[in-house]
Amino acid sequence: MVFFATMNHILKEAPEAFMANVQTYSDPKLPLTKGVADAIAEFVKR
Repeated sequence: MVFFATMNHILKEAPEAFMANVQTYSDPKLPLTKGVADAIAEFVKR
């Protein structure tokens, strides 16, 4: 299991502040949380 402490449910880094977190939903320029794509790929390969 991999844990990303600052990642929200749309796989992006998100601040704890509610409104700042909500803003991550509509910003397609924000990258995925570093390491999440690799973790998903490793899971799928199993």
